[in-house]
Amino acid sequence: MQCSTLGNSNCSSICSQYFYSSTASICQSCGSTFPNCLTCTVTGCSTCVSGYSINPQFTSECLINFCKIRFCQTCETNTTCFLCQTGYKPSLSGTVCSTSICNIPNCLFCTDATTCVSCRNEYQLNQTGTSCTPICRDPFCQSCSSPSVCTSCQSGYRFNSASGNCRLECKVPFCTNCDLSTTCIVCSSGYQLNNAYTLCNPICTDLNCATCTTQTNCIACNLGFSLTNGICTRDICLIQSCQVCQTSRTCSTCDSFSTISSDRTRCVQNCLSVVQNCRTCLTNTTCGACIAGY
Repeated sequence: MQCSTLGNSNCSSICSQYFYSSTASICQSCGSTFPNCLTCTVTGCSTCVSGYSINPQFTSECLINFCKIRFCQTCETNTTCFLCQTGYKPSLSGTVCSTSICNIPNCLFCTDATTCVSCRNEYQLNQTGTSCTPICRDPFCQSCSSPSVCTSCQSGYRFNSASGNCRLECKVPFCTNCDLSTTCIVCSSGYQLNNAYTLCNPICTDLNCATCTTQTNCIACNLGFSLTNGICTRDICLIQSCQVCQTSRTCSTCDSFSTISSDRTRCVQNCLSVVQNCRTCLTNTTCGACIAGY
């Protein structure tokens, strides 16, 4: 006998796995209408095939019994939960039943109050699943209290409070920004870079100072000045016809009518002072070339 040929009066009584559909006017199998259903009525499934149970919320649906998800009461598939146990709720993907009570800061889903399975964005789960640690935004940060707040830098870097990030640790004194540990880009206020970018030298406040250890401590003066108690004072030149003195008794440059002696202690008059209209001297008393027109 074919169950599909039975009418409304004897469809289910003769064929227990069939029901009569008044819409289709035919005796239909439960499994063809309700997947994985063994016996049914017109309103829904009564019993499911082995390994499946009736969905308590939708009697027309049989859900798989074998569930690998912890704290899941009813699985939709082996890896997705439809209904979690009391006190738990399924994650958005349905792969985890998380407790509504979670004592782990920045945890997105907990399996119990002290075990996390998924952290919030910019946080990472530790190996034991007991804490969510921040992922530092600064690539040179060793540890941070939040993704944007660094608490310690990696070796070779130091925390810059102005920028709030880790910068290369600079070994050049008075350098505020290094390209390499021994190469400076910007010096502190009051200091200037040397040509090799390896030193920040103080800018001397004394304009007549050539070298200073600090801005106010001069150790060498410009030509024509002498150091007295850390201050550069102009030399009183005692050499006649000297235009620029190195010291009071040493000349650097004589005037145009004189020639400096080999020991730089005298300015000797040359021929320009005695030969009129002479342009170039051969000796101090002999002219070698006259000016134009002579």
